[in-house]
Amino acid sequence: MQREPAGSAVDVLGVACRFPESASAAAFWRNLAGGVDMLTADARRWPPGALGTPARCGKVPDSTRFDAGFFARMDPQLRMLLEVAHEAWVDAGVDPAALRGSDRVGVYVGACGSEAHQLWLSAADGVTGYEHTGCSASMFANRLSWTFDLRGPSKAIDTACSSSLTALRALARRVCASAGVAPDTVAYAEAHGTGTSAGDVQELAALDDVYGSGAGRMAHAPLLIGSVKSNMGHCEGCSGLAGLIKLMLAGEAGLLPGNLHFRAPNPASAGLASGALKVVAQNTAWPGGVAAISSFGFGGSNAHVLLRCPDAVAAPLLRYAMTQAADAARLAFRGTLTPEGGLLCARTSAVPPPVWFVFPGNGSQWPRMGADLLTASATFRASVAASAAAAAALGVDILPDCGRRRRQMGIVDVLREDYGIRPAGVLGHSAGEITCGYADGALTHEETIAVAFHRRHSPRTHAKS
Repeated sequence: MQREPAGSAVDVLGVACRFPESASAAAFWRNLAGGVDMLTADARRWPPGALGTPARCGKVPDSTRFDAGFFARMDPQLRMLLEVAHEAWVDAGVDPAALRGSDRVGVYVGACGSEAHQLWLSAADGVTGYEHTGCSASMFANRLSWTFDLRGPSKAIDTACSSSLTALRALARRVCASAGVAPDTVAYAEAHGTGTSAGDVQELAALDDVYGSGAGRMAHAPLLIGSVKSNMGHCEGCSGLAGLIKLMLAGEAGLLPGNLHFRAPNPASAGLASGALKVVAQNTAWPGGVAAISSFGFGGSNAHVLLRCPDAVAAPLLRYAMTQAADAARLAFRGTLTPEGGLLCARTSAVPPPVWFVFPGNGSQWPRMGADLLTASATFRASVAASAAAAAALGVDILPDCGRRRRQMGIVDVLREDYGIRPAGVLGHSAGEITCGYADGALTHEETIAVAFHRRHSPRTHAKS
């Protein structure tokens, strides 16, 4: 994650996870979008209903692959944490080896209990001394720091079921105020939603007070709500990040997965009764904008986070820019799967490859293209404003005459000014050639807009003559 210079925003660059019936984020999304109930009643871990537990529960796949002999007395949770940490680096396109010794990289882990620790310590004559280093919650963060040689802060946070989100964290009105977000602009809330008669009613009342009727919402434009626990059960300390990953995947896919097993609203909730709150009961188009995530610990340590998912233009742009920044470490190998199922792998050059900018012509745009980037990036807003001023000087409206070029120039400015990325070469098709001139410095902002304007109107002038 990269912290912005000002404010409390965090960019998520890489994701990896292990959830019930989901060995990866891609598998998790397939299950969510497909309405798969990830709770099962088989005996893979223990007999259904053993010791009074529910017959149906969530089980991480391939748990038998834990090599207890190799890992000595290490909690399987910690082994999986090491695995997904490395996978998250790979997902971000960053080589963790190049960050060894850095005091700029911190590790923050939410952890709340080790059943393996309790089991091994229960037999006093079998204690080896490795139980503490392999199972203590503090070691979850410290082991990651030691393994990757990361010398920034190394903290394990235990606030029960809110541990993982508290490690990220922020609460509703205070979070909105610090983020500069009006509560009535939050389109969706991922609730803690454990299904308890007391907790659910209180959480629904709080959501209604801040984001629902308290923000002026009514049945015709309700706050959409849901909880990933309906799909996969309660993963306790990791439940907040489960909701975060669900919403990140939903934003990228443009789809909110439906809650499973929802039949009727809780009659004790005034927000549900009035229609100010509405449960997402089936797959629904992503409303865009800001989403809220709540996670509660049974001792009262609650966490609340706001998530803004970039649109189809901003998401790949930000992801690419952060992994191509000058101080980013790159992976030593790249691989690709062949149609026959084979794997081709090659070592990457120690010298960063040249970056080229390619600009398409007309016809590649869509409605509201770049709208979220306009909200998220001050540099992009300033670039668009400069384009509008240049068009006004010509006596024209920026939208019909030069709208596509302003977006391309705005992206060039964001990459150049915010991330220090300049192209080694440029390539354009049709009107995209105009932006090539801006990207390589041949044209100023005003000259680029002027060329775009005259190119649009010159054919009409010649046709009349």
